[in-house]
Amino acid sequence: MAKTPTDYTGAGMHKYNYNNQNTELKLVTAYLSENNASATMVATALNIYRPNLTRYKNMLENSGVLVVTHKARCKETNRKVQYLSCDPETVKGVKNGG
Repeated sequence: MAKTPTDYTGAGMHKYNYNNQNTELKLVTAYLSENNASATMVATALNIYRPNLTRYKNMLENSGVLVVTHKARCKETNRKVQYLSCDPETVKGVKNGG
């Protein structure tokens, strides 16, 4: 079962109480380690400003932590988008051509 955004923010914190970029980056990484989602879906689920998420996506891709798993229609926008993952097994599989 997929976790909710509150599961990624820690006990006792307000659901969307982010205080800096590092916290948002950790939340995005944790969320994408357990879910394949489009950038818009991640931004909506974690209530992160979409342009910030694009920056985090680029940072994670360049560091080799995030990969594009497939392209499909987004469940929120109905546009063809890239689905992302930070799951180590998925990242390893995609990088090895699988």
